[in-house]
Amino acid sequence: MNITLRRAKAIQTSIVSAIERLNVVTQIELNQFQDILSQLENAYTLAINTDARISNLTAALFSIRKLVGEANATSNIDTLMNQSAFLTRRIAQLSELASAPEMIDLDILIGKVSQLASESSSWRGSSNAPRTSVFTATQIAEYTTELANLRRQKQQIDDEILSINISTKIELSAETIATLNAEAIL
Repeated sequence: MNITLRRAKAIQTSIVSAIERLNVVTQIELNQFQDILSQLENAYTLAINTDARISNLTAALFSIRKLVGEANATSNIDTLMNQSAFLTRRIAQLSELASAPEMIDLDILIGKVSQLASESSSWRGSSNAPRTSVFTATQIAEYTTELANLRRQKQQIDDEILSINISTKIELSAETIATLNAEAIL
């Protein structure tokens, strides 16, 4: 059975959810009104069967992950995903810079510093010390332009990744298909 990489991602998510729902019960509570031996045998059988289901699902998950990894390398998705992740980080950093306040006019800043210097000999660190951004309006505009360009690049890369995810297919093994059908995932 061939599936797209996009469908493989959804199946992997379903497998992880199915594994999380399963619980191997290793202890039971007994009382005097039960057939102790049959209760122990039933609990043991349930524990072994649940463990086998988890093992089969885990094997299917990692089989699909291996196939997806190979397909990602072959189709260049891994490189594109790396570029997209880089752009995400860079966009976050540039967003901070692009939203920084603008530097106070230099003449005003010099005037404030001079005024404080004439009023007091030790104004450093005082609450009256002028504060300003270190970025000029021109620099902020450059960051904003670069940010817009990076967002466009990231969107193009993400669109390319989506296109490849839809067109690239992997072939599931018969064992994986059987496990996924038994767990009602396919």
